[in-house]
Amino acid sequence: MTQADDTAGIPALSQADEDLLRARLDALSNLLLDTSRQIHSRPEIRFEEVFASGLLASHLADHGFDVERGIAGLETAFTGTFDTGRPGPRVAIFCEYDALPEIGHGCGHNVIASSGLGAALLVKELLATDTALGGVSSWLAALPRRVAAGRSRSSRAACWTTSTRQSCCTPPERTSRRCARSAGPA
Repeated sequence: MTQADDTAGIPALSQADEDLLRARLDALSNLLLDTSRQIHSRPEIRFEEVFASGLLASHLADHGFDVERGIAGLETAFTGTFDTGRPGPRVAIFCEYDALPEIGHGCGHNVIASSGLGAALLVKELLATDTALGGVSSWLAALPRRVAAGRSRSSRAACWTTSTRQSCCTPPERTSRRCARSAGPA
């Protein structure tokens, strides 16, 4: 797939939109850093991320997302949806927020969670203010990557197939493998 194919149908950002996003990111920086620090200070292993899940879902709700908790039969999985009501591609942003046993957030899932939150809030801001982009829906779906049940894998697959644009806020695979080796067996 070429770069042109990957961005087909998505207009380039105008300078005004880029300026808006930079200003909005500056305004969100304290919230995003604080979110990362709070999740880091309370590590919760997969499927037990009650605090992290609640914090992220609350931030999305506070910023105008419709939040659905307990998706895929998992108490700590949720989606946050912002729909402009205008036709356009559906954008899915996935993130992680679980800690690893014995090492906590050594792989940075607290940063991944905060990055995903920031991306979702910025996409929402752009969609809410620039009607020329069409009616793109943006949602953040959070499911643990280290799944132990097939139902979460199939739910994640369903999210991918209903989305026209997807993004995962995770480090490159090489970094993930190195982190997994340092953590020991999953």
